[in-house]
Amino acid sequence: HVATSSLASLHESPNREVCLFTYLAVRENSLDLYGFISEREKELFMLLIGVSGIGPKSAISILSVTDVATLEKAVLTQDASYLTKVSGVGKKNAEKIVLELKDKISGT
Repeated sequence: HVATSSLASLHESPNREVCLFTYLAVRENSLDLYGFISEREKELFMLLIGVSGIGPKSAISILSVTDVATLEKAVLTQDASYLTKVSGVGKKNAEKIVLELKDKISGT
């Protein structure tokens, strides 16, 4: 699984070699591999899945909506409404993401 925004950047230069940062989600009945174009994108993914109620699929959906810098800005400015644009992320989850990640993002 790769965020839509990352996938789009990979298509810009189709004949070049790329390196993806990966995360393997191990579940009882599945192994899911997630790929990231940058180490910062993977770090943000890891922060997102650390939020209660946000799993890897939701996290990759959030990262698919926009680039890392814009998402970080939305969290730092406490713009929870921005996160509700993601399918499956309601107002309460968006507010929880902002609350739990604000200090973690500003500290990095």
